[in-house]
Amino acid sequence: MSDGYTLENISELRAMPLVSSPGWSITFTSDNTGYYHQLYVNGRLAQFSDTPNQRTFVTGDDATGARIAVIAVAEQYLATDLATVLPADHRQPGWVKSVDIIQDVNLPAATTVSLLTDNATGVIDTVPLASGRLWPELFSRWAWGEDTFGCGGFGYDGDLAPGAGQAAFGAGMFGFGADVITLSAPMLIEGTHQLTIRTAGADGNFTDQQLGEFIATPPPPPCGSIIVTAYDNQTNQLTFEIN
Repeated sequence: MSDGYTLENISELRAMPLVSSPGWSITFTSDNTGYYHQLYVNGRLAQFSDTPNQRTFVTGDDATGARIAVIAVAEQYLATDLATVLPADHRQPGWVKSVDIIQDVNLPAATTVSLLTDNATGVIDTVPLASGRLWPELFSRWAWGEDTFGCGGFGYDGDLAPGAGQAAFGAGMFGFGADVITLSAPMLIEGTHQLTIRTAGADGNFTDQQLGEFIATPPPPPCGSIIVTAYDNQTNQLTFEIN
């Protein structure tokens, strides 16, 4: 156990589909008294508990092909992303692709970025696996000496932006670094995927950047049914069929 967080003494981790709406109920047991808990889905911090006694998370995400993990944390680490302490196969499952994209200050505020794949067919699908706006609403991109002078980090006046030497160091203009956003998506079709990042403006114009190949190795799909087909009284052997 490390000071402030642990992966130990957590068991009986289960995910059950919700009955009345899409999503999943995720339950677990934990002997880490007084600790809060964080839920990670495919290596990314998804939720954290409201109280130390909470043992259930409800997510509206389609968790098909998801790998989930729970970390017990002290209150001061509640909102801290601790994904780096997860086992390697939880941080980056073999069917999940994550791409970090630098928030280029030279691009318009309405720019969106999307992760596209060919679904292992050789033809890029224009429906994105994941997408996001490059700059959040009201995000300040002012350089040092502009806007709310003195309110930001060292070298940068925008109080929501990283200062010099922080985030993607050297990727921003003189005096400050650049933030990054992450696009992450599961690929449940086994095989070699060709990936593309599409950067699009509000006017509909876009540019594509090829990312190369990603070999997806998804888990087997859950069984649809288990049917008993035979039982031998003499050998006490049960035969069943899994669909």
